[in-house]
Amino acid sequence: MHRYHRRFGGIGTIVTLCDGRAFTAAHCLAAVDGRPGTVIEAVGRRFVVVRRWSPFGTDLAVLRALTGNGRGELATRTFLRPGVDVTFWGHTGRRFQRRQATIVAVTATTATARVHHARGVCGNDSGGPVFAGDVLAGIAVARTGAAVSARCSCQLVMVRTDSPSMRRRIAAAFERRPVG
Repeated sequence: MHRYHRRFGGIGTIVTLCDGRAFTAAHCLAAVDGRPGTVIEAVGRRFVVVRRWSPFGTDLAVLRALTGNGRGELATRTFLRPGVDVTFWGHTGRRFQRRQATIVAVTATTATARVHHARGVCGNDSGGPVFAGDVLAGIAVARTGAAVSARCSCQLVMVRTDSPSMRRRIAAAFERRPVG
């Protein structure tokens, strides 16, 4: 996981998998940073943008790591459904912190989870990974529910990377735009 300082303010996270594919929330990339083929840097790591969907529709951007690979794999089957426990990685401002959450609602492209941590999910946690075991099942895109502080809430909203429709969209993005 790498912190990415957005061009127009704010901070987000980019998660890189073992095969070099990388993901973040689309709103973590400014429109000028989100064009296919654009190279961005995040704490010394370099990525090329493969595809960025609209932050107001599917808030997801897929990238290819140009330097180094990460850990974990992308979901190849559906994991997220109400009652399933997942691990969400948020950022404290100094380091990444693992937080447990339970899925409470799902749609074809998103899921909402109740975070079991006093900090909850915060404004600059966008782009952070949501894992079901070692499998990337979602990307943090928003917070909702009751406030636990001025900048943090008790529920996490994620774009699903495990649903059949999202897996097809992600696969098509990497097939259409060979980069890196």
